[in-house]
Amino acid sequence: GWLSPRMIFALQVTAEEEISVLQDETARIFTKFQPTSLAYCCGFSGIQRIDYIPAEVLHRNPEGFYKSFADGWEIVWRAMLMLLQRNQALSISLVHQEICSRNYMYDLRKFNHFVDKGGKIDYAIDALLKITEHVVVEGDDGWEYGMFRDEIEALPATPFDKAF
Repeated sequence: GWLSPRMIFALQVTAEEEISVLQDETARIFTKFQPTSLAYCCGFSGIQRIDYIPAEVLHRNPEGFYKSFADGWEIVWRAMLMLLQRNQALSISLVHQEICSRNYMYDLRKFNHFVDKGGKIDYAIDALLKITEHVVVEGDDGWEYGMFRDEIEALPATPFDKAF
């Protein structure tokens, strides 16, 4: 698929912002080898964008989540960012291929734990697109369009810039 330069830039900013927050939150809320309660993971200061993971996945894990789950979620976001930096449109298969073929960059055990607990690449792609759409159309959702307006609008405009 094809993405406009403005769309790619906005998607990259979203992925970078989400990864940064995920790293900070994961370091703060998880203890190695111990689950963090579902209530805490889903709370205000819980796992970044966990609201994009369906409730049935959360309910299948009543004990909560281990750090490996959050790390797996972050791995998917990192893989998406890498693809976008290479100007590639995202698909489930491309993200999966990125993770598996560059296993020196990603911890496959953590990614597999994420998947085994019900996590899917689809959830992160959906989150990335919806968050970026909110920013581009409404101006804010994790980052503010105005902060990057000059950089974004310096890129070539196309009719597809806001085609989410």
